[in-house]
Amino acid sequence: MSKKSIIWRKCIFSGLTLVLFALLCVPVSADGGSETVVGTIPYLLTATSDKNALYEECSLGIACADSIRIALNTDFAIVNGGDLTGNLPPGELSRDDFNSAIRPDMILAVAEISVSELRNILESALSHVVLTDDRAYDVQHSKNGAFPHISGFELAYDPAAPIGQRVVWIKYQGDKLDLADTERRFTLAATEYMLSGGYGLPAAPEAKAAEMTLRTAMEQYIRSGMGDYSTPARRITVIGLKITSYQKTTILLIIAIGCIFIALLYPFRFSFRRLLKKDK
Repeated sequence: MSKKSIIWRKCIFSGLTLVLFALLCVPVSADGGSETVVGTIPYLLTATSDKNALYEECSLGIACADSIRIALNTDFAIVNGGDLTGNLPPGELSRDDFNSAIRPDMILAVAEISVSELRNILESALSHVVLTDDRAYDVQHSKNGAFPHISGFELAYDPAAPIGQRVVWIKYQGDKLDLADTERRFTLAATEYMLSGGYGLPAAPEAKAAEMTLRTAMEQYIRSGMGDYSTPARRITVIGLKITSYQKTTILLIIAIGCIFIALLYPFRFSFRRLLKKDK
């Protein structure tokens, strides 16, 4: 074998080795794509840590509900807690992050429903929530994939009420809706699974599938610059639930600010009285 042939073979071997090394060094995500950045968020979106998506509001659930309502341009949106499987960490997000936090195959759909039909869905979705004797969540018995994370409306419910009679009110744009209203119609975005009766919820027979999944809607929402979810949302009021430490702190802070404000104004009370007398 000539010296020239040996050199060529060494070059080819070295080149193949470098290519193989490069391929091994490129991380691959679960769906087969490279580990590229899908989006960036400044804070944790939680579904399984301090808040559990299976029986209470959480930041990831609310953000996902907003994402599908905006993506499909509907009045309302509901995302079920069972579709959320983890948290989205702060910083740059990869597809692996999304795969671990949101079920990837949940196709979205849109249905037109009445207020009464919306109430029936919510009654069923909230039927599993139980409070303990000291008015905290009964974690063991409350976990259920049906729990609703909502967008476009607010609601209040009483876990101590009989099943089917728990929803106290539903508000749309600040106004309470008639829970028995079968005439007024709204568009509702949710997963095709939920609207077809998934999680044991009432089905919406005329729901139309969309060419988008829950995960892709959330990815799109993050890339477009989503809203602020750094503080706890209050879209669902739980009647009878024990006040949380966060709520206690907030109330005490408001009281403290009020006291400081009064203390600062108190020395000027006589000046204010004189000004009022002059105006008269």
